[in-house]
Amino acid sequence: MFWKNFRRELIFTTSRLVSVVVIAAVAVLMFVALSGNTYNAERIAQQYFKKQNVADLWVTGVGFDRADFRNVSKIDGIKDVQPRTTIDAESRDFANITLALYAVPDEMNMNIPYIVEGETLSRSRDIMISDEFARANGLSVGDFYEVKLTATGDVLKLYVCALVKSPECMHHVSGTNLTPDLASYGFGYISEDALAHLTGKNNYNQICVTVTDGADLENIKAELSDCLGTKLVNILALEDNINAYELLELTNSIKTIVMVFPLIFFAVAALIMFSTMSRLIENARQTIGTFKALGYGDVQIMCYYLFYAVLVVILGYIIGVLPARALSGVVLSALFGSVDMPPHEILYSPSALVISFVITFLVCIGTAYFAAKGALSETPAECMRPKPPKKTRKTLLEQIPPVWNRLGFNTKYIFRNIMRNKSKMAICIVGITGCMTLVLTALGINDSVSSFIDRTETKLQKYDLMVTLNGTVTEAQYKHLGYLPQVEDSQYEMTMGTKIYSRNNLETVYFRVTDDQLHLKLLDLNGPETYDMPVDGVILGDDTAKDLAVMPGDEVQIKFTGDNRYYPMRVGKIIRGADGAYVSKTYWNTLGKPYTPNTAYLKTNDLEAVRNRVEDFDFVAGTEDKAAVMTSLRNQVKAITSIVYLLILFGGILAFVVLYNLGIMSFFEQIRSLATLQVLGFYDKETKRLLLTENIIFTAVGVILGVPLGKALVGAILGSIEMVKLDVAIAVLSYFAAGALTLVFAVLVNRVLGSKIKTIDMLGALKSVE
Repeated sequence: MFWKNFRRELIFTTSRLVSVVVIAAVAVLMFVALSGNTYNAERIAQQYFKKQNVADLWVTGVGFDRADFRNVSKIDGIKDVQPRTTIDAESRDFANITLALYAVPDEMNMNIPYIVEGETLSRSRDIMISDEFARANGLSVGDFYEVKLTATGDVLKLYVCALVKSPECMHHVSGTNLTPDLASYGFGYISEDALAHLTGKNNYNQICVTVTDGADLENIKAELSDCLGTKLVNILALEDNINAYELLELTNSIKTIVMVFPLIFFAVAALIMFSTMSRLIENARQTIGTFKALGYGDVQIMCYYLFYAVLVVILGYIIGVLPARALSGVVLSALFGSVDMPPHEILYSPSALVISFVITFLVCIGTAYFAAKGALSETPAECMRPKPPKKTRKTLLEQIPPVWNRLGFNTKYIFRNIMRNKSKMAICIVGITGCMTLVLTALGINDSVSSFIDRTETKLQKYDLMVTLNGTVTEAQYKHLGYLPQVEDSQYEMTMGTKIYSRNNLETVYFRVTDDQLHLKLLDLNGPETYDMPVDGVILGDDTAKDLAVMPGDEVQIKFTGDNRYYPMRVGKIIRGADGAYVSKTYWNTLGKPYTPNTAYLKTNDLEAVRNRVEDFDFVAGTEDKAAVMTSLRNQVKAITSIVYLLILFGGILAFVVLYNLGIMSFFEQIRSLATLQVLGFYDKETKRLLLTENIIFTAVGVILGVPLGKALVGAILGSIEMVKLDVAIAVLSYFAAGALTLVFAVLVNRVLGSKIKTIDMLGALKSVE
């Protein structure tokens, strides 16, 4: 009888429990799927790095030889080293198709390419080339490919022995392009013997280093700096190498979302579960009294009602987990579409499976326990009688007769019903607030990213064409660019690697010498349209200043490649979003060092004509127009906005389930009142308005409360993204759009609930409950 009654009651309570199952399932789905993204990205990257033995440090310099190689290998904490030469090249037939060549020793033991097709290097003129680059350019294993070395103009005819992917080139970008374009910029591995006639034997410009577990990278960097002296240009750690680490960098940017959004659904699931179980137990008081009278103990009756929660946990967990793996794969592909990796398998995160089950169990079982505990404290006789109505007090509005008496019947009815069900009101407002928060967060992230791109395009980058100059350019040559007929304005910049010492820290960064006045390529997104560089100090990017632990007015020591001197400089300003260090040309001249810019920014009224003219100059290494740079930037942050529609979908589900659940509850609670009104002559449309106006009121309040929460959540998420500095910039239209979407969800629920009015059985509803 005990469990037969359970099965019978379960049929009548299914509609109420379904909403809790749906919310629990969505919470589990979000948590497991989003956690699966971070888990799989980290697992795939770490396995790939380990299998291909990716370097921990890339040490770049000039004139490294075998002695340097041996000295580096003796540094404490260094596990293995591999010297090599890196050089840029271009297709012999198409100058706009370029690739980075890595000339490696015969026994390559580090940054080992993953061979997709073919065999490893065996001859001096073999090349293992990017499979994506090869596919885009019609190359296959067994073909010959001619490249021209950018630095010397020498042509190499290479035999394609293998198509590969590389752990250090998963996000392969050039110096002028922020997103990979493997059709026009690829990579390849060749034997060091292929360059021996150009660079000489035992002459390298890069040493790759792996370190022992637990080694102090900062100490190793300092020792490398002392060991290599003026030959050293830059030391790049794995986590700073965008080509290799972009996958994990993107993963870190979504960890805030993984933490916050599922918690919203779990919190709402707890509230709905408590509300549902409270109503279920309140309606089953006679049943509880009967069980007690028949001798069933409190523990048995508690288990009886906890089994509802157990069903919710099982169904919600299974329904949420099953599609989570597929959703992880979809989101992972959207987020990491620009990352070039070997085939990989998407797996469930074991920790996410356990954590989501524990949270679901605690949320559902815990709330059901507290809801049932109160009813079990009563005697059988008390349980078998209807629960006495609560003593009601006049609301604050009722105590103001001039206001209350002016209200119509409908308004009074709705207001009293809201105030008598404060818990329902709180749950509904929390759910709608969560929906508004999710939708506004989605639109706010999209707006902030779009605003950043637009402001970067219109305020920071006002040039039309970026020209890369080679190292032999003369003053007359680069100044000639500014006098070309279609060029309206020009700005120049010299970039080099340098070491900056503060009191306790050392950073190897890019050091840029700019014109005294910046007007085409600016630094500060929030600064003036034309920026005057300080003539007696250095500008640092905020990340560089943070790593050096310096503030404006502090002094740093700067050491340039090939120069043993240390140059003291005062920190003039710290700019958010800037990269490395900047000084004016005037200040640079006071140091007595030569000025040879390697980049020119041109403003032109005929882009193609200037581009064609400039590319004919021998001192020009390459060009990139602003449109291509901005496209790269848009692609770089596109991954961040790929979850916008997903958040809006989940927000809609949240609003629909909350409003539907509480609307159904409200309907059954008010069915006697609604039936009475129908007997008195109220039409269906009028009773429907009385029932459903509450949802619109709750939606309006939730929308208002969701605005500051959504804005705060946008700020938290954008603050966790390190690859670009994004400010919160939510368009006014987005506030209205988020509110309108939330209201649309409420209207859809009302249409579903409105059909219930026609099902009211007036005679059955008005029967005595005694």
